[in-house]
Order: sequence, then structure tokens, then C-alpha cells
Amino acid sequence: MPTAVPRARERGDVTTISSRGQTVVPSHLRERLGLHRGAKLRWIEGAGSLIAIPVPPDPIAAVAGKYRGEGLLDRLLAARRHERDREARR
Repeated sequence: MPTAVPRARERGDVTTISSRGQTVVPSHLRERLGLHRGAKLRWIEGAGSLIAIPVPPDPIAAVAGKYRGEGLLDRLLAARRHERDREARR
């Protein structure tokens, strides 16, 4: 059973796949998403559809600071202390 797709997407752009399996990302989408020659897309298949997700040129830099304020370092260090204490009791 197909999943519900927002109306705006149903009226989206239509492109053709060439004999070599290539297609074109419409220029207004390339401009809006900052895609340029050589940009990479990750393709995800699901529910009878394809989703193209732009891959940042530097994926590490793209997530830098994303989890700031989550206390991840403190939790990691606490888990290591706990593991070290547990190993010492053996």
C-alpha cells in the first residue's frame, strides 16, 4: 500500500532516465540545495519510491557541534570509569 505523499510533492518535477541510467536534477533544486558538478547524492529506496539526499562534501564537518550540550563526553567518561571499576573488581 503506498504511503501518503504531500500534495506539493505529487506535482514535482519529472525527469527522464537515460540509457546510461542518468537523470537530471532540475536547476531550481540544484540552486536551492547548493548542489554543483561533482556533488554526491545518497539514494534511498522505500515504499515504491526513491529519495535523493545530498551528501555534504565533508560529512564530519557537517555534523560538528550537532550534539553540543548533550553531555556526551561526560557520559562516555562515566561509562569508561564504570567499566574500569567493574574490571578491577573481577
